[in-house]
Amino acid sequence: RWSTPLRVLERDHHLSYPFLFEHEGVLYMVPETAEAGTVELYRCTEFPLGWRRERVLLEGVRLVDATLERVAGRWWLFANGAPGSSRVFDDELYIYHAERLLGEWQAHERNPVKSDARCTRPAGRLYWRGGALHRPAQICVPRYGAGVSFNRVLRLTPHQYAERQVARVMPSPESGLLGMHTVNRAGALTVVDAFTRRRRFA
Repeated sequence: RWSTPLRVLERDHHLSYPFLFEHEGVLYMVPETAEAGTVELYRCTEFPLGWRRERVLLEGVRLVDATLERVAGRWWLFANGAPGSSRVFDDELYIYHAERLLGEWQAHERNPVKSDARCTRPAGRLYWRGGALHRPAQICVPRYGAGVSFNRVLRLTPHQYAERQVARVMPSPESGLLGMHTVNRAGALTVVDAFTRRRRFA
């Protein structure tokens, strides 16, 4: 069942891409806070409206769409960054890692680990399929969020990263949709969001 959207978090800067995950029975959220130059972790105190900032994971960074995953006992954070003062966040994938969620996060040795507007910007939670880890990414050409690329992770260590695209989804022209932004799963439920244009005035 769906309900009327509710605002659960407000700050004096832009918030988006509320990445949700559960760890040790606690629900967490990492909203995009690139405008503040941080990556922040929020803890749910009373679902769905109660959220408390647990910790600033990274400071002095301009990262969007932070997506976390625990692999082989280590935490990994995937996000896109923009060089210098650029406002274009679609090209470069950065990775950070930590032994503990609330521990010290370190930058990957090869950051940015990938540069390609067709398949770098995170598009939802990583998932396992056929014994391999997969990472959804936004296709940002010819426009931001034009579709979703699915990439199989081949190597993930503090010193190496490699992935290969195995599938992509682009809305058909007949659908009336101009793109897709994210895809996420919760149990048997799969949720995607898409965008289109409609007239504001009759």
